[in-house]
Amino acid sequence: MDLEYKKILSSNFLHRLITTLFLLPVILYCTYKGGYWSKSLVLISSIFLANEWFLLTQNKTKNLDRYIFIVLIFFSLLLSIFLYFPFSILVILFFSLFYTFNFLIKKNTDNYDKWLLYGFLYICIPLLIFIHIQNLYDGKILLIWFLVVVFSTDIFSYIFGKLLKGPKIFPITSPSKTYSGTFLGIFFATISGVIFSLMFINNMKLSYNIIFCILISSSALFGDFFISKIKRIFKVKNSGNLLPGHGGFLDRYDSIAFSLIILFFLIYFF
Repeated sequence: MDLEYKKILSSNFLHRLITTLFLLPVILYCTYKGGYWSKSLVLISSIFLANEWFLLTQNKTKNLDRYIFIVLIFFSLLLSIFLYFPFSILVILFFSLFYTFNFLIKKNTDNYDKWLLYGFLYICIPLLIFIHIQNLYDGKILLIWFLVVVFSTDIFSYIFGKLLKGPKIFPITSPSKTYSGTFLGIFFATISGVIFSLMFINNMKLSYNIIFCILISSSALFGDFFISKIKRIFKVKNSGNLLPGHGGFLDRYDSIAFSLIILFFLIYFF
């Protein structure tokens, strides 16, 4: 156990911890402040996400196509976040389909790739949901609660996975994820979410709170498996190297993207 403890305090873990301690306050502060703070966070994040997605799924030498992809995602979000939510989704769908059909009309099949359409939707829709929820009554505190659950899932699943090891839950797709890390990550993320909501959210029933935390935590892990599968398809380890100990922005966005969609449905159907 002493050896495993030392492994947790390895250089990679320390890099991961320092990056988290830097990013988490920035994200939480922008979320809490809202307005142009959160919109700036979304737009800046979209640039890094679009760049990494293109480099992950496309030919890295096609710089012009990469810049077009980044600018179009940025412009689509910039326009959409100032519209009512249903219209903003329509704008994203329009631009994503326009971008796709532009390649089809030119019959430039060497450039056209379905992964660009997937990336367009994968990046834009969760970010729009983030802005939309923030504009709701108590939306800011709900998003902070959501982020507490998501980041707790990531932190505890990583720590317990390294400590306890054991069988891999998806050995081919995500060889670093174990059953012990996954289930204990969900367990402690649920506890963190429940404690936070009891302290700051007064109108959420305890039974619903527990269920919601489990659903969000599970969807965060599913998002991690999803991007791991894509990286496996394109035979890369990390989506980037801008975040020491984590990889790229996509490596952190993965757990947020799917769980934001789950949060959206939980808010409107429960």
